[in-house]
Amino acid sequence: MTSYTVEIDTGMNCAMVEVKENSGDVVDFQIDYSPSSGKLDFHDRWLLERDYGAEFIAAMVKDIEGKIKAALGK
Repeated sequence: MTSYTVEIDTGMNCAMVEVKENSGDVVDFQIDYSPSSGKLDFHDRWLLERDYGAEFIAAMVKDIEGKIKAALGK
């Protein structure tokens, strides 16, 4: 089963994401966000939706947004 981990880097204003694929391969990427609003700057979302499915990415984004809000104290 494909899974992911997320670490918020408030100093760099980004979410560090690691996706572990069913095959065992690991894909790392970062998603920048605005420190004032917490809004994600996620222009390549469609690529991840193509590779992992829209439902998986929607759940991941919701998790990331929650972690950003918690990290920013919002």
